[in-house]
Amino acid sequence: PPLDVAAAFKVIARRTPDQIALQRAAGVSCVDLAAAPLAGVALQPGANLADLCLNGADLRGAALPEADFADSLLTAADLEGAALDSARFVGAELTGADLSGALLSNADLSGVPLTQANLSGAMLERASLRGARLLGADLSGALLFGTDLREADFAQANLTGATFSAADLRGAVHLTAEQLDAAALDRATILPAGIAATPDF
Repeated sequence: PPLDVAAAFKVIARRTPDQIALQRAAGVSCVDLAAAPLAGVALQPGANLADLCLNGADLRGAALPEADFADSLLTAADLEGAALDSARFVGAELTGADLSGALLSNADLSGVPLTQANLSGAMLERASLRGARLLGADLSGALLFGTDLREADFAQANLTGATFSAADLRGAVHLTAEQLDAAALDRATILPAGIAATPDF
């Protein structure tokens, strides 16, 4: 990314909780970085990226391990191939975001809106997507090893070629046998009540 944009992003990522509280008290709901060119940016683990407007931002290939995106807006953001292991997205908005090929092991996406998001080929090992809204999301080829998907909404989600291993799908809604037939799942994966699928391995 341009040096000035990357430098500003790194400064923002070092905000303290007190500084974010002051930001909110001043009526600034989020720091506007919409459409920012941040491809390949690398931050230290645990960067504070809460309360940012990153709608449409280019974060392809960014290295943001353990980053906290709490309450940030990432609608249509491009996070293709980004390293987001153990990142936290609680309260964030990821509708239409591109997370294809992203590394999201141990990430917390609980309750996050991921409508029409692209998660194809994403690594979601031990990630929490409990209660996530995956309406129309593309999870083709995604790796869901030990992933918590309880109460997630799978309406019209594409699971073609996705691999579920020891995943927990209890309480998932709008999930069909046809969707699961297009995926690969093992015997340790826990299915919602009323859904039958033959394990593939």
